[in-house]
Amino acid sequence: MFISYNPYVYCKLIIDNGGFQPSRILIFLIHFFRTLILFPFGLLEFAYKKKIEKINLPKDPIIIIGHYRSGTSYLQRLLSINPNFAYITNYDVLYPYMPTIFRTFFFWFSRLLSNVFKTKYYHLNDVILKMDDPMEDELALSYQCYENSAYWGIVFFDLNLMNENTLLKNTKKRDAFLDHLAFQHKKLVIRSRKKMLLIKNPPHTARIKNLLTLYPEARFIFLIRNPYEVFFSMKKLWSKINKNYGLRNIQKDKLAEIIYKHYHTLMGAYENEKGLIPTQNLLEVRYEDLIRNPIHVLNRVYKKFNLEFPEKLYNTTLGFSDSSKRYQRSNYKFDTDSIEEIYEQLKDYIEKWKYSAPISI
Repeated sequence: MFISYNPYVYCKLIIDNGGFQPSRILIFLIHFFRTLILFPFGLLEFAYKKKIEKINLPKDPIIIIGHYRSGTSYLQRLLSINPNFAYITNYDVLYPYMPTIFRTFFFWFSRLLSNVFKTKYYHLNDVILKMDDPMEDELALSYQCYENSAYWGIVFFDLNLMNENTLLKNTKKRDAFLDHLAFQHKKLVIRSRKKMLLIKNPPHTARIKNLLTLYPEARFIFLIRNPYEVFFSMKKLWSKINKNYGLRNIQKDKLAEIIYKHYHTLMGAYENEKGLIPTQNLLEVRYEDLIRNPIHVLNRVYKKFNLEFPEKLYNTTLGFSDSSKRYQRSNYKFDTDSIEEIYEQLKDYIEKWKYSAPISI
């Protein structure tokens, strides 16, 4: 899932994190050969490294944050309809080093394969994947075999690794991460011809202080969702990820504990650092409002950040939001014991945001 640059770096990452289980050897081999295929393109990009590093980044991107499964992907897709936004796409994730000269061919070739085989998002209720759809930059970093990506914690089912790479408390790790992130965004600026940057990344929820050093005038949108729903959705999501991309089998008896602890890591860091964001640069949005009336939420975003909502995009945006409603939301089984456990573990946020246990999910 997360690797594509250097076979040596990939293997070193696996060795440093305790290796993979024999039952996951096929997953290992698929991504190992992927690193072999894309490595020459990485070398080609390296030749332009100094030129890319000279690019100036805009100071005020829009950064969508919030816990996983809180509607961040949906909001990003709605905002991405505006052509003035530049964002990481699925293509950028799959082919992170592809030069412009090959870009058109590989884009349309991958799009054809996606359409023929009906490739689907595992995290978006099996929506058909499209090459030009927006995607989060953490995924692009991990696909580049970047060792400080939080998503390696998911690959190895390692909570400590996930939290360490999310919080970036180590100065050396933090500086390296910000340099790598900036380089990725500079490539995006070059490709998009300096349009506004639209960034979406759940781990960034815990990195506000660090992101402000890179983007001092960044505008943040924080998504809030009922913690009960987030918990059930996370169990399903991480089970799917582990089945398809994990290098170690998930320990089901520890999954709930990991979800609770990582929830506190993300939300705790956000609460501690959100005060660093000027009031005019922070908008908090409830997931329920986004699902109920996405156009209203978009108007709030544009008004909050003094942006003009292009009138010609209204019907396109409305059409996309209407079509999204046709997708079946996941149904989850729960019992009284589960509800009580979730309340005990996440009650601070349940009460803070005034949520109650759902009648059905």
